[in-house]
Amino acid sequence: MEIIHLNPNDWLDLLQTIRTLKKECINRRIEILHCHSPVGSLASIITKWGIPNLRIVRTEHTPVPWGTNLLGKISRLLFTNLLFPICIDMEVGVSKPITNMLNKRIGAQWCHRSVKFIPPVLPEKYWKRINHPPKKEPTGGQYIIGSVGSLRKIKGYEYLLKAIALVREKYPAVELILVGDGEEKQTLEELSTKLHIQNAVQFLGARSDVLELLERMDLFVLPSFVEGLPTSILESWAVGTPVIGSDIPGIRAILSNEQYGWLVAPGDIHALALKIITVLANPQERDRVRVNARQAVTAYTIDKIGPDYQNIYSELLQ
Repeated sequence: MEIIHLNPNDWLDLLQTIRTLKKECINRRIEILHCHSPVGSLASIITKWGIPNLRIVRTEHTPVPWGTNLLGKISRLLFTNLLFPICIDMEVGVSKPITNMLNKRIGAQWCHRSVKFIPPVLPEKYWKRINHPPKKEPTGGQYIIGSVGSLRKIKGYEYLLKAIALVREKYPAVELILVGDGEEKQTLEELSTKLHIQNAVQFLGARSDVLELLERMDLFVLPSFVEGLPTSILESWAVGTPVIGSDIPGIRAILSNEQYGWLVAPGDIHALALKIITVLANPQERDRVRVNARQAVTAYTIDKIGPDYQNIYSELLQ
């Protein structure tokens, strides 16, 4: 298998990739291209010119592709809302909110095309941990709270840091680990110092041992303002780590009614701190949610979701 890497920050690489991809599609008689990024979708559309039998499938993972700045808004209008539904043969949303959003686009309504809802697949190494015993309750209130994601404004980590400062008034031994990199790292490090919690926060950067780090956590918190369907929540479920997430569509779709986790209004520092304290103080409640979540995550294995993709590939090839 050959992997062709797309670098969205280098248009010369993109043009070379398109030439290579077109050549491979012709030589290998490839019938379906499946893309998972906006730039990859553009590359696939351009590659399809001159290859009439080539079909394109696109999976959308976020409600704000292209970013949140002005250029991102323009790109969403031109490409995601108009070009993609017209030129791409089949589109998939990883959550019901994203699927509904895509179906409401002007281009989708013009073309009378319905977007399919297919959730992400939990990697095998995670679902193999579903039956493993969860981490034991720590002594002396030495809880480890963590999160995994890029350090960007839309992830809401500044509010998590401020909430942790409040939580430590009740549980002074609580520690926070943040896994991921991004442009907000220095700002967040400075904020942790300003809040006098720098010794209780670890900025681990991008890591290859996310599974093991999730298993170390007593509680996973995702304070985002924007999400599609976060695989980090599914991964936390699989390893037995309870989850608190922002009450936004992409998270609410899977953390509903406190059955599989808890929701807090995004950006509400005091509500988040209170929820963390309440959850830490109730191990039986954590156990209840942990059991429910591990049952729910079995719906995201390749055996359950793979046939959905097989069906859309078969439909395109008929």
